[in-house]
Amino acid sequence: DYPTFALWIGGILRDPKSVREETAKRIFKSLHNKTDFKP
Repeated sequence: DYPTFALWIGGILRDPKSVREETAKRIFKSLHNKTDFKP
């Protein structure tokens, strides 16, 4: 659900090293495509 997803994204933003770079890129790409999120 969205709040859980937002928490997970928040954790990644606080600790980018905990996630592989290609995973982060995929996440941001889908956020960019599916929402109005702008990094």
